[in-house]
Amino acid sequence: MLFERIVLVAILMMNCCFLPLTAHSAEQHKQVLQLGHTRQFGIKTNLLYWGTTTPNLGLEMAVGNRHTAQVFFGLNPWKQSGGDHSSLRHWMVMPEYRYWFNQNFEGWFVGAHALGGQYNVGGVKFPFGLLKGLRNHRYEGWYAGGGITAGKQWNLSKHWNFEASLGLGYIHTQYDKFECGTCGEKLKSAHKNYVGPTKVALSLIYLIPGRADEKRSTDAPQIIETIHQPKQNVLKPVLQLQAVVAEAPKIRHLDKRAYIDFPVNRIELRADYRRNPAQLDSIITTIKALKADKNLQVMGINIHGFASPEGSYKHNEYLAKNRAITLTEYVRKMVELPDSIFTVSSTAEDWDGLCEYIKSSNLEKKEQLLAIVQDKKLEPDARDAKLKQQYPAQYRHLLTTCYPALRHSDYHITYKVKPFDVEEARVIMKTKPQLLSLNELYMVAQTYEVGSKDFNEVMELAVRMYPTDETANLNAAIIRLNAGDADAAKPYLDRADDSKEADAARKAYEVMTISKK
Repeated sequence: MLFERIVLVAILMMNCCFLPLTAHSAEQHKQVLQLGHTRQFGIKTNLLYWGTTTPNLGLEMAVGNRHTAQVFFGLNPWKQSGGDHSSLRHWMVMPEYRYWFNQNFEGWFVGAHALGGQYNVGGVKFPFGLLKGLRNHRYEGWYAGGGITAGKQWNLSKHWNFEASLGLGYIHTQYDKFECGTCGEKLKSAHKNYVGPTKVALSLIYLIPGRADEKRSTDAPQIIETIHQPKQNVLKPVLQLQAVVAEAPKIRHLDKRAYIDFPVNRIELRADYRRNPAQLDSIITTIKALKADKNLQVMGINIHGFASPEGSYKHNEYLAKNRAITLTEYVRKMVELPDSIFTVSSTAEDWDGLCEYIKSSNLEKKEQLLAIVQDKKLEPDARDAKLKQQYPAQYRHLLTTCYPALRHSDYHITYKVKPFDVEEARVIMKTKPQLLSLNELYMVAQTYEVGSKDFNEVMELAVRMYPTDETANLNAAIIRLNAGDADAAKPYLDRADDSKEADAARKAYEVMTISKK
């Protein structure tokens, strides 16, 4: 039984085939890109299969980027040299799908294959005493199965490739066993299931450019041409932004923090108390500077008060709210703005700030402390009490080093920036570019020759001011592609949109990247 299994596996393996990929030298690869030949078809034959005197032929074609499909066929119709009762007759067919890690017909690939066929094998003498069972018996039957494939292809010349590939999978076969001496009497019928190698191939391939290649042959030059003529295509988004359109109001936000000291458990504000002179001066100076800027209009000021977690939550809620009110009243009088501009909010205890402090600290029992601080099932007072009871040393440290910083006042200023014409934007750009909209920056850019140093500087400034904007990132990528720096263009291309212009830029990047290899 074991010997028969070995014989059957050998028969099936003789029917297996492999197909090759394409790899190019750097110079050859560059030539392919310049011509646009992606090699859509490959005609191939498995050299190992010829070792069994079996003619075989395969056809592979591209079905997408990094995807190919193929079919392979082998047929051995004649008797062997062993006489009338010697036979190695069989046929097989193997379809296969492949995914390429680089590009079609180049380098490494993986795939999935199916296979099936019929055989009539017996009376065959193999060298080195192998498969002796085939000398005295004949096997006749059919098989079917499938598996996975892996392999690699190498380029030999412009049209020739060589491939090595291997497949693993499952085969089911049903067969009849005969006495081969007479080739008449059937000994038995049986079936076998096999798991293991299902393909072995060393293949020679002839590559043929298809119609799709011929159509693509103009793509690469067009891409390169587009990159070198930004006025036509690549910088089209910039040209579109030249149009005078009504913009939404330019709303900006300024968020800052102040540490105002109040007497213990009191809400009265003393301007000369501890750190207050410097902290109050910073708030007033910031607001007055925005108010005095003729290009801005202050729309709103929110002051948000925080207290630290020690003491009762109810009392801390009172302190945070009323200290924010007191500070707001002081600021309003000093900056002389309407009451309607000011709003007040508060957070009774800054547990988020405490959590961030512990995370960044080197405190012992850090994880245990965080577990208590983040336990939302406990009321705030219970959390503070648990920290104090279970970890007194760490609590004393927090009380002296962290808790004072949790008593802060955040102020959020909202202001509107007036629209600028081109000449105004050109001046503002040198001192306060953050006041310009993306459209205004593009208007300035269009006053310079496309591709000039001044033009490029404005476009690079635009992406710094608006790092998440898709159009700004596309134009930053194009500037770097035009300069021949594909590596610097890559992060900007990743943040660009899916427009036709962005696709053209990505194709140009691919051409430049591959040509460098």
